[in-house]
Amino acid sequence: MAILDKRRSDQRVPINSEPFFFTSAIITKDDVNATICLASFAAGNYQILAPPVVEVIEAFDGTPTIDFGFGTIPLDTTTTGGTMTVTDADEYVKAADITLGTIGIYIAATSDLVGMLALATGASILIKGAAATVPVIMAALAATSPTVGKCRIHMLLQKLPTA
Repeated sequence: MAILDKRRSDQRVPINSEPFFFTSAIITKDDVNATICLASFAAGNYQILAPPVVEVIEAFDGTPTIDFGFGTIPLDTTTTGGTMTVTDADEYVKAADITLGTIGIYIAATSDLVGMLALATGASILIKGAAATVPVIMAALAATSPTVGKCRIHMLLQKLPTA
């Protein structure tokens, strides 16, 4: 599946493994029906994440839905037009938790991540970077001919110190 690369290169890099908020690039009405790469995790990069929130900055029209999930790209250098494999499209935030037609902040309430935290399995909270088949945080926006709309995701991440 072709991707739209919206990774931000200006994110803070923690040195002492202090947590920081990852804020994605803004997803707009123009990104409809694209598989969007919001962040990638290269080899040697282990991140722990907390349940995210989605900020609807400008309400969407056109019966919109958006999922935020997990996927992979072949290499960290893969960009727009490259391919992404979607592993779990709603791993982090399910469309049912977000009202894209109303401005506001929406917390992940029913996603796989939230369920795994409740069960204390922890499978979704650790992202292990890789040199090939690189894990990514992705989004998939669907709508019928939207003319307005903007949103983004905020996730508390903490880089684990590695030897």
